Amino acid sequence: MKSSASTIRIRVKATGLLAVHLPATAKAGTIELEVAEGTTSSDVIDRLGMPGDARYLVILNGHTVPRGERGTRVLHSGDRLVLSPPLIGG
Repeated sequence: MKSSASTIRIRVKATGLLAVHLPATAKAGTIELEVAEGTTSSDVIDRLGMPGDARYLVILNGHTVPRGERGTRVLHSGDRLVLSPPLIGG
């Protein structure tokens, strides 16, 4: 996470097996986090102690975040981040 004196608040929802990484205070797999300005979805994944994010479905405000942008696309106050494990089916 990049250091900054200012913070923002975001909402994070984790689905499936990723929900176990949320704090006990999470309701329905959702928490509100205060993070430093300049934080990315990869930073949030690291902060929550989730294993590497390469296979996750990452959705920011209803739009999929490509793997290559997860460490560079900066989050903003009020953003909604959804983290989901890969879907496997046949």
